[in-house]
Amino acid sequence: MNRLRLHLLDEFDLQTESHEDAVSRYYGKWSESLSTATWYNDERVFRWLDQIVPLRPQRVLELCCGSGAILHRLASRLPNATFDGVDICETMFLRASHQCASLPNVRVFHGDWLSPLCAARPYDVVLVKNSLHLIRNLHDKLVELRKVCHPTTRLVLVETVSPSSRSRSFVQNLFKIVDEHHVKSHYFIKSQIKRILEEAGWTPSRDTRRVDQLISVNRWLNFKMDSPSGRRRAIDFVSRAPRQIREEMNISSNEQGVFMLRRQLMLFAFPRA
Repeated sequence: MNRLRLHLLDEFDLQTESHEDAVSRYYGKWSESLSTATWYNDERVFRWLDQIVPLRPQRVLELCCGSGAILHRLASRLPNATFDGVDICETMFLRASHQCASLPNVRVFHGDWLSPLCAARPYDVVLVKNSLHLIRNLHDKLVELRKVCHPTTRLVLVETVSPSSRSRSFVQNLFKIVDEHHVKSHYFIKSQIKRILEEAGWTPSRDTRRVDQLISVNRWLNFKMDSPSGRRRAIDFVSRAPRQIREEMNISSNEQGVFMLRRQLMLFAFPRA
């Protein structure tokens, strides 16, 4: 009886926790795996960030900074700039703090979006990598971001997109099976991200890139899901993808039942309107 009561209490806690707490708990659980995942630490993305960040910024902010890999890389290359990183997940905050401990030009904060910052001066560059899809009230957050920016601040985004509305619906239905923690708030196509940013007062420049990643669905599911039966349902769903979806997402499988698909990352640089 006591075990049943504890289980019900745990279920109640999960159902009543805030979205922000769910995101923090999820990324705390998978922080070590994310820190080493090749698809999360794509060298092509890092090289683009090296090119797109101005040579002589004075102040750089990375929101949702994760384990601090980008902070460390850029701050090491630009020792005369000041870097601030923020992450809502305490485990990620601690990882980033440890990774950047030897860099005197880096500060890392634990909190949600801009809440822990007391920016006396605006930032020259703001980075957000693979995190917009987690953020509720996204328009309001992007408008709020303008408070710590000046007219020539560069907002640099890296985000997963679907090639069409049809494939976006497929991905959304897949995540209904996969996302046990219900942390994903948005499923984007490229034009949608541009519209959201423009409505929040940012104008896209020509600095746009696309990076295609070939992902093992089976390995990704092992990372995302604890439940073997859930992973089987997800694989079955992918195996029954319509032909058009298979072509758009380059879905394939081998004799061992290993499924591969193409993940599209879009890299944007937005100046202020």
